Amino acid sequence: MTARALHAVVLAGGRGRRLEEYARRFAACPAPKQFHTFGMAKTLLQQTMDRIEPLVDSENTVVVVDRTQKDRATEQLQAYRGVQVVSQPCDRGTGPGVLIGLAEVLARDSDADVLIVPSDHGVRNEALFRSDVETARRDVGVCADIVALGVVPSDARTDFGWILPGAALSGTLRRVARFVEKPKRVDAQQLWASGALWNTMLTVARGRALWDQYAEHLPGTAFIFEVAHRFGQADRERYLERRYPHIPKSDFCRDVLEATQELATGRLSSGVGWTDLGTPNRMAAWLSENAENVFLA
Repeated sequence: MTARALHAVVLAGGRGRRLEEYARRFAACPAPKQFHTFGMAKTLLQQTMDRIEPLVDSENTVVVVDRTQKDRATEQLQAYRGVQVVSQPCDRGTGPGVLIGLAEVLARDSDADVLIVPSDHGVRNEALFRSDVETARRDVGVCADIVALGVVPSDARTDFGWILPGAALSGTLRRVARFVEKPKRVDAQQLWASGALWNTMLTVARGRALWDQYAEHLPGTAFIFEVAHRFGQADRERYLERRYPHIPKSDFCRDVLEATQELATGRLSSGVGWTDLGTPNRMAAWLSENAENVFLA
């Protein structure tokens, strides 16, 4: 096992508009989905923290939120000692959303490994999830510096992105042949038959290697955060407040991962029971499948 410390960037800055109406069935307060319990004991954000805490100390975790939700996030994360909540002045996509957290990680530990984790996933077997992440991490820095985690699909879904694995590498990893975003039905069926994986956006990487990909493919965005970290905390926040609205919108998977030439993919086992809780239909199916954890009135 590597001696490098593992840090996490938890993405909780989304607005969750597709689930706004659905969330009102469970709570009257307007808030993005990651801050709702949906009838369960904890919010999706808290469940995410619990899921990764055996892998990453909370003091090594950065949670990225929209500035309008910073107080709410801070309150929900009180039990996670040392966690850092970083607020974005506005939403410029997941590209800057990952980078603002990554910059904080590298400012603390320039040799860190990093786990990128969205806060709106459902996972049934969390022990198996952690085992699969650890397996992928053992190979980071050995046969690949950046690993995009896919999951073995259960059907030919057209509302998920897909990863088509390429040549085998050492360990459990394979090179990424290509990404396919929300394919047509016939293409999804071909991908499923060929052994392609659903793209989870979960990523394990050498932090510096991921930063270098930003510098290569989104150099203007990377430069803004490089300059920001030349300042102290207060001046950095003021600088980003001015510059953030002018950062070009970008997507982490499309504009960083897909552009990375030496990207590898690992896999979450089908038994993990992973899903992206981004739509009312997926959320309803998830709650139905996990009824024992839901406390409906």
